[in-house]
Amino acid sequence: MELIENIQIETIINSIVALATVATLIVIWLTLREMKTERSILYQPIIIATNFKIYSFCKYMNEAPRVFCSTNKEKALNSDASILDMSLRNIGQGLAKNIEVELIANINYAEYFKAIRKDLKTFGIDLDMKINNNSCWIQPDDKYGKFLAGNHPYQINFKEKYDYLIPINQQEDEEIIIRLPRSLQLALILTIILFEKAGTEKLEQYYNRFEEYFELSMQVRYEDNLNNSFSDKFIFVLSKPNIEMKSIWMGKLYSFSLERSNL
Repeated sequence: MELIENIQIETIINSIVALATVATLIVIWLTLREMKTERSILYQPIIIATNFKIYSFCKYMNEAPRVFCSTNKEKALNSDASILDMSLRNIGQGLAKNIEVELIANINYAEYFKAIRKDLKTFGIDLDMKINNNSCWIQPDDKYGKFLAGNHPYQINFKEKYDYLIPINQQEDEEIIIRLPRSLQLALILTIILFEKAGTEKLEQYYNRFEEYFELSMQVRYEDNLNNSFSDKFIFVLSKPNIEMKSIWMGKLYSFSLERSNL
């Protein structure tokens, strides 16, 4: 009887020791996992496409509206038809490397430009536009000058590679600048000219059509210092323009906000 009791006590002690061992192993595993997570966070980059605005300053020259677009307000107001761009920033903790950026402007330019040309004709603007599925060729015009003239091949998407991007907490101004398609800039300029000729009554109607055609998204792939891979996709939502009258002789400033939305 005493032997049986001793065996039972020994079994209980062994069970307690085994449970304690398992509990210790679980605690060690959780601790190591937390340490690994913290270590990964130290190296983890997070690249985002920043929200931005497009400023379109429209002034009248030779009785014709001239539109100057920029993502910089002062450049637009100074009639500097600069290149539209946007930026990528690393808001994470670690360095991003082997960065691949694909910008997609999935717009049916040919169809939209044909609709714009038809509407402009109804307001007495007959631009010499040769539109096909690949590009839009615009001849110089006496009133509109050469700022619209030239060949505008449609840019649907492009891919670029970059070596690295430092976190903004290490270097505040570090960013990657992405140029927006030139064909998108032409679509915006023609739309603003149409706004000006149509007046406020039809502005919403023409804006809604532009918004339906407008589609801009971005795919970003990159790695951290531990060679872990990351991938993010953003779509940019276009807002109705804010219109600011600078003066009768200076013209109007249209500002479109493009806000990032994660997919």
